[in-house]
Amino acid sequence: MIDRSIYIHVPFCKKKCHYCDFFSITTLDDTTILHYVEKCKKEIIQFAKKYPDTLIKTIYFGGGTPSLLSSKYIGEILNIIKAEFHTSSEETTIEVNPATSIDWEKYAQMGFNRISIGVQSLDDNVLKKLGRLHNSEVALNAVKEAGNYFDNISCDLIIGTPFDPSITVLGNHIDLLARYVKHFSIYILTVAEDTKMFDYILLNKYTMLEDNLISDVYYSISSKLKSLEFNKYEVSNFAKAGCQSKHNLGYWNKRDYFGVGPSASSYVNGVRFLVSPTGYFNVTETSYKVESVLTQADDMFEHIMLGFRLTEGFSIGDFNKKFNVDFRKTYEKAITKNSEFLSIFNDRIFIKDKYILIMNSIILDFMS
Repeated sequence: MIDRSIYIHVPFCKKKCHYCDFFSITTLDDTTILHYVEKCKKEIIQFAKKYPDTLIKTIYFGGGTPSLLSSKYIGEILNIIKAEFHTSSEETTIEVNPATSIDWEKYAQMGFNRISIGVQSLDDNVLKKLGRLHNSEVALNAVKEAGNYFDNISCDLIIGTPFDPSITVLGNHIDLLARYVKHFSIYILTVAEDTKMFDYILLNKYTMLEDNLISDVYYSISSKLKSLEFNKYEVSNFAKAGCQSKHNLGYWNKRDYFGVGPSASSYVNGVRFLVSPTGYFNVTETSYKVESVLTQADDMFEHIMLGFRLTEGFSIGDFNKKFNVDFRKTYEKAITKNSEFLSIFNDRIFIKDKYILIMNSIILDFMS
């Protein structure tokens, strides 16, 4: 059996957040929802038939807003996965939005063992300007309620916004949330085109923080989390011992995964392909678009790029064995050029923590 993961993209939202460029729709009528659920079931069955050698290690419902989909439909999709595949139930996660009605008990009964809550901030001004529908009180209550049914709770926060509260206030928010959660995903705001936030910046309504200020916020939050025994294991992710996201670690360690639902991406046997969102709700058959067929050079670069996201980096020995190359010789120039920023210890190479925010420029030197 081959260990794989499965991601279900639930595209429904009450409204589009100002910073979000993921595929989502605000059409929530019964016909549209049922069409989506039936197509998801078909896609899962097709994957199971095509790849019968699969053991599903992790399941992840993301969005969009998965908690907008009724528990009945979530359960139907989950049951199809378990019926069609061999599964190990190591980790089954659902993202929830505090602004939705959440049946925590049903999620627990269905087999979810990890909850990811889109808190984003405990500052009402920030939440409003990000276009979120909840306030800080609603978010905190959701975190507390989840704790009545789940031990493994993750919290998403966005930092580096033009309207961040002070570092002290952000630290106080971390202190409060840390009483209830085992994992934090701390995302620095990125502004994509075709978002309201991008338009606001073009109109000079908001001004993005300078890089040095974003760095100050990031490292202050990192230090706070470390003091609370949340260990950084990836550039944006911090966890109590044993509570790292197994699903996301699968991505960073290049494990195959299936993507179900409009715009969901898959990676199987070196090929990346996605479910085309174009016309998804107008036809019964799913259309797939191949994104890339990886050459060995592509595969090697992705291994480096994803591995450098991890605090512990990646094993040079494993790299050499997988690709039948000598990593140190192949990338001698890039290693030498970036020697100030890199460490090699016990066969592993990784970016020093104080340089993690310049990761992209370091990685580019390994492209060739």
